[in-house]
Formats: sequence, C-alpha cells, structure tokens
Amino acid sequence: MTSSNSVENAPEPTERSAQAEHPSVAVIIPCWNAEKWVARAIQSVLDQDYPNLEVIVIDDGSTDNSLDVIRSFGDRIRWETGPNRGPCAARNKGFALAKGEWIQFLDADDMLHPNKIAYSIELAGRYPNIDFVWAPHKQINKHFTSINVRQQRLPGTIIAGPGFRVLDARYAPWAALFRRRFLEKVGPWTEELRRWVDLEYHARIAAERPIFLVLQTPLYYYRRHGEGQISTQRFGKLQLDQAYAALLRTRQVLEESSLFNEWRHTMFQFYFFLALRAATINDRGNFGHLLKEAVMLRDNSRNPLLYTMAMLGASMVGARPVGRAIEFGIKCKAIARRLPLQWQRPFIKVDEVSRRKY
Repeated sequence: MTSSNSVENAPEPTERSAQAEHPSVAVIIPCWNAEKWVARAIQSVLDQDYPNLEVIVIDDGSTDNSLDVIRSFGDRIRWETGPNRGPCAARNKGFALAKGEWIQFLDADDMLHPNKIAYSIELAGRYPNIDFVWAPHKQINKHFTSINVRQQRLPGTIIAGPGFRVLDARYAPWAALFRRRFLEKVGPWTEELRRWVDLEYHARIAAERPIFLVLQTPLYYYRRHGEGQISTQRFGKLQLDQAYAALLRTRQVLEESSLFNEWRHTMFQFYFFLALRAATINDRGNFGHLLKEAVMLRDNSRNPLLYTMAMLGASMVGARPVGRAIEFGIKCKAIARRLPLQWQRPFIKVDEVSRRKY
C-alpha cells in the first residue's frame, strides 16, 4: 500500500462555481538574513497571474538589511518581525496570520513561476477532495532572476500514474500548494528543529495519506548556494546533532504511520550522509553509530563486512580518513556508471547493472 491516493482515485472532476473560481491563497515567506534574495522572492509572488492573493513575510530577527527590503514593498504585503526563533516558528506565525483557503510556503531565497498559483488552483478546482497540488522544483543559482522565470515553459499535462507516492514528491513542503484544512490536520512545523525541518514535515504530510495532483513541469525555483552544497557544507557537532534530531523525529513519524519500509532507502541515504559528516569532523562515536544504522537499513549481505572494515580503519587512523576513502569510492562508482555497459562490470555488480535504465 502506498502512502497516498493518486488522482485516479479522486472523485470525478466537477464544474467550478463562480464563487469558487478564485479561492483565497496565502503565500508565507519566512526570512532571516536574506537581503540579497528576499525582494526577488516577494516579487515572484506579486507577479502571479492570480487575483486573490495575500503575501505574508515573517522576518525572523534578521541582522542584515532584510527588514528594510521587506518594508520597501509597502502595503502590497503584510509583514511582521521579531526575535530569531528559527524558520519553523516563522512559518507557524505566518500560517496563524494567513486567511487563505490555500497555502503556499516560499523560502526567502526561492522563487515561484508567475502562473504557479493560477494554474494549480484551476486544476484543483476540478477535484474538490484534492489536498494539494505538487509540481517539481528546479534548482537555480545566484544569477537567476524574474526574467529567467518568465522564460520557463508551462506544464501541459497532469501526471497521475498509479503508485506515485508523497515520497516521490520531492520538496513537497515548498513545491506544493496546500489546502489549508489539510495542513491543519498535518499540524504546525516542529519549532525545536533547526535543520532538515522539511524532512520531518514531509513525513507528517505522507502520514495523512493525502490525495494530490502531480504536475509535469517545475513551478518552484529552489536557489542552491555554493556554501550549501554537500562538498563545501560546514557541518560541525552542533549541525550534526540538529540534523540527527530531525532524523529521529522523522523515523518516529514513519514508524507510527506504518510508512517506514516505504521510506527505507531514503532514510538510509540520510543516515549515511550524516555518518560521512561525522567522519569529516572526526567524530568516531557518531560515525560508528550512524554508519551502523545505515547498514541495518540496506538489504545487502556485503554491508556488515564493509561496516566492520570501516570501524577497524577508524580505530586505527581515525574517522576522517575512512570517511574520505568512502567518499572517494562513491565518486569512483559514479564515474563507472557513465562508462559503456561492458566496462562497468568490474566496478558494479552484474545484477545492479542489469536493473538500471538507460
């Protein structure tokens, strides 16, 4: 059983009444020290081809000029500011202020396609029991502007294939437009979490077994900063503990909702990533614990041996060199995948090669 009902299980499309043609939509933007980007995020909402919008910006105690940028939009938006309490608290504050029947979360450095709201509402209006409308996201760099957004093509179809799960709806907490009453069932963002907050929220969305529409083309633009990439990310003990706390909360939600097996591979990836980050700061204790958890999530007879070898190496030379060796092995395997099929066999198992699609 999958974690969601695909749209083919939804009621038949209905004719939209004039009263329901433009239901109110609230876009909630939490902001902390995003003076370079927040104007682009706000403008991407004001540029929406939709008449019934409220824009709510919550400044989370910024220490740069973000608040001055926010104020410059005048009465076109509603904004509030306060002490720094984290992104989850800012989103919850925005949700409490919002009056919209539909809710869109938008980070202060991201952007929306100008037709995202109108297109999503138009489609959702045909299915009265839809909980949210999801579209893929697209990663953008620091040079991406509203001009680039307008050049993006609109989706032409709905993908509603059987078996599409909430898990497959990547970045759902931001990339989706939610019906307010559905988010009230999901509950508020967990304010004590400071890292990987979307992972736990995504799991709670899945736990509600939603019915949702899936669009074909990216309508949410996620800005990827160089300092946020895995290869350059600063991950100290505090960040490790914060991420692990979110991972434990996510696992609890999945286990309580009988979804853990469906998310097993995804959880492996997060445990494995944290294990490598623990190795980066030479934290042998957490490296061993997280790596063991990752190994237990993989159905592979080789993994216990690899774990034993990794821990032996960590005890001899430290966790950091072992972590670097593992990352080097991953890169080599990624390169091997690009080789012609007959050249891959020395590097990748035959059954693994045969399962992949080209």
